[in-house]
Amino acid sequence: MPTRSQIVETARSYLGTPFQHQGRLKGIGVDCVGLLVCVGRDLGIELQDRTDYRRRPDGTLLQEMVDAQLEPISEDEPVQPGDILLIRYRAPQHAAIVSKVEGDVWTCIHAIENGVCEHRFDSRWERRVCGRYRIPGVTDVGR
Repeated sequence: MPTRSQIVETARSYLGTPFQHQGRLKGIGVDCVGLLVCVGRDLGIELQDRTDYRRRPDGTLLQEMVDAQLEPISEDEPVQPGDILLIRYRAPQHAAIVSKVEGDVWTCIHAIENGVCEHRFDSRWERRVCGRYRIPGVTDVGR
């Protein structure tokens, strides 16, 4: 099973990939779900893929997808690199991969309108987090 650092390194290999609704191709286009699916695929982790969602999803399909395939993390547990964050606007409709944690400061990789990027996850983003998840079987960095 891959390590947390491999998840982050693989996600970083998508940096600069344009945003494309329902896209699943590195360098060509991905959306937030596509990034998760592609990173998993690149590492041999089979995540069920769904493309039956609208550009402005209602949140139901994404919530079902992560609940069915990922392990929820308690809010009491510290977030770690390689963790997946479910993000709410009006409903859960976006996902990001935690790339770095230094104290209370996180950076995340996700596909947004400008493409796949990595940036500091500030309080504005933190307020939108409605779920924290881990990919089952992933090992800690360095193990």
